[in-house]
Amino acid sequence: MENKAQSEQKCYKNIALVVLSCDKYSDLLPVFFATFFDYWPDCPFQIYLLANQKKYEDKRVVTLLSGEDTDWSSSLRRAILPLKEENLFFFYEDAFLKAKISNDELKKHIEFFFEKNLDYLRLRPSPKPDEKYSQTYGRISEKAIYRLSLFAALCKKSVLLDLLKDGESAWQFEIQGTVRSAKYREFYSTYQCFFETIHGVDKGKWINSSYKKLLKLGYKPDSARGFFYKSQAAESYKQFLGRLKWGFIHLFPAHLFNTEWRT
Repeated sequence: MENKAQSEQKCYKNIALVVLSCDKYSDLLPVFFATFFDYWPDCPFQIYLLANQKKYEDKRVVTLLSGEDTDWSSSLRRAILPLKEENLFFFYEDAFLKAKISNDELKKHIEFFFEKNLDYLRLRPSPKPDEKYSQTYGRISEKAIYRLSLFAALCKKSVLLDLLKDGESAWQFEIQGTVRSAKYREFYSTYQCFFETIHGVDKGKWINSSYKKLLKLGYKPDSARGFFYKSQAAESYKQFLGRLKWGFIHLFPAHLFNTEWRT
């Protein structure tokens, strides 16, 4: 009979942590993995990196080479199909950790995922779940916007493969994949964000303040891709609009915003 430690290890081995990336963002990887392993040195999962043709040289990371960048969904499908793990946990290469991760706290979320046999569990309320289950978790209804956002989300591999449609971009997948996901009921989210991150890039350019935050933390990001904002005032205005938008969305159940974007 297996003991508790063996049971936990078996659970972790059945989850693959997949960093979603492609070769044109390979310049972000040295800083991404530097922050990742500084703040999460004891990550219990096998770590995979999605790339096209460039292998990332780090013995802690397995690069999944999907070949020529045809489209986002096809590349993701080709990369994850051979994985032996039955569940996938997703990160983006421009989300830089800035606070320590507690595996003890993470274990509680993983146990909830398996005990309730969930299809999907997002560890960030963006947007918040719209059907309360407990103080910690809520269900994301079939009509909710951004139901299938992958960042910081744990998902059954079989469910994701079913919802992927070759030819779609990441943005199309979030929109149309969310519509397709209505066949699956067990989609949940936490009410609190588990990971503290710095969002680094917008439309291929560094977010100015994010670049400065990484420098202040002692990292050396490559500035060759340039900067998104022309001035601090422009960035402050955009951030204000973003806070206003999400503040408004969080006032109401997520499914109330489904009318226009799903057409």
